[in-house]
Amino acid sequence: MFTKYLILLGAVLVTLNAAPTISDRKCVPEQSEFIIDGRIAEVYQGTPVEFVLKGKFLADYVNGMEAIVETVFDVESGSFLANYTQLRMKDATYLIDSINKVCTKGDGFLVTRFCTDTPGLKYIDSWKMGTQMTDTYVYDEPTASRKLIITMFRDSFTQAAAVIDQTFQGARQQVSVLYGNQTMGIQDPTIFTIPSFCK
Repeated sequence: MFTKYLILLGAVLVTLNAAPTISDRKCVPEQSEFIIDGRIAEVYQGTPVEFVLKGKFLADYVNGMEAIVETVFDVESGSFLANYTQLRMKDATYLIDSINKVCTKGDGFLVTRFCTDTPGLKYIDSWKMGTQMTDTYVYDEPTASRKLIITMFRDSFTQAAAVIDQTFQGARQQVSVLYGNQTMGIQDPTIFTIPSFCK
């Protein structure tokens, strides 16, 4: 009798942790916005530094664009450091400081709309967060010098968290982000407008 319950418990645990199947194919929404909260860690001039990141992530896969509107704070003092908007598009990327009217233009970025079967997206593991099942994947982007470990809610295939290892303006960075308060569509499309001082 005891063995029977152990077998049943084992079957339940395997079911809870089972990888998503091909028939479960899902994609992130074509257009959506998130509130984001995270940390940025890098080595600056030989010294490890860490920052707090708060803002919004906007994805417009219909037009092949992503935007991050972020405010950066010092991790120790909590003091404000900067406001930035990052735009990622096929033709170019932009890091925009609208307060100081400074813009750094970079190479184009192939914006990827993730689906469960996106080439290069490799399933790692699953676990439950509250009542929802999540799946974690790794995605390598050699052309963008970054690697992502992303955790997605299985039912909706929306972002829960990400850890991004990347090279940004010559510095190695690790960015850890939590996503929340998702809304569908793009509320303010002008966020994707490139300011005149960037051109």
